[in-house]
Amino acid sequence: MILLAIIIQAILTLPLDSLCHAFQNNHYATIRHHHYNYCNPSLNNVVTTCCSALQSSTDPLQDLEILDIEEGSGEVAKFDSIVTIKYTGRFFQTGKQFDESMISFKLGNGKVLEGCDKGIREMRVGGKRILKIPSELGFGEAGFSGLDYSIPSNTDLEYTVQLTSVASGPMAEAAANMGIGLDPNTVYLK
Repeated sequence: MILLAIIIQAILTLPLDSLCHAFQNNHYATIRHHHYNYCNPSLNNVVTTCCSALQSSTDPLQDLEILDIEEGSGEVAKFDSIVTIKYTGRFFQTGKQFDESMISFKLGNGKVLEGCDKGIREMRVGGKRILKIPSELGFGEAGFSGLDYSIPSNTDLEYTVQLTSVASGPMAEAAANMGIGLDPNTVYLK
């Protein structure tokens, strides 16, 4: 308990730019996961301010960034597994939401954006991640135009994904071959 108090005090006394730097270097998930809900209310304002500053960044992403915000304890998502995820898609630069759904797909078979496919691998069921996807691992130069939304060319994206199930074996393969998802409320991408 004393160690937790020391860590909280250190976080509260960091200048905002240092805290944001820690967030940008993938320490955000650790701070939020372990301390956010247990801290002095003033940390809530620092976290909110810093997150807003990071989300409105105009610098394009160079690489896929993966932030675990909740560790799962279930089965691990591996290549060729059929996974079911709940997700929310946002534009990285503005934070504006463009999509939210639940889907099932076979991991590693090019059924979703490359950044999502790579970002979901090695997750455990019950886990939740933020995937910051550079345009070349998203819709790229072509962009996307659908019925409900469109993505301009060369747009970086941010997805919050929660892994709800992982399946493999004959029954999962049969479901995949028939084009049905693992959950009646999901869309299966075949």
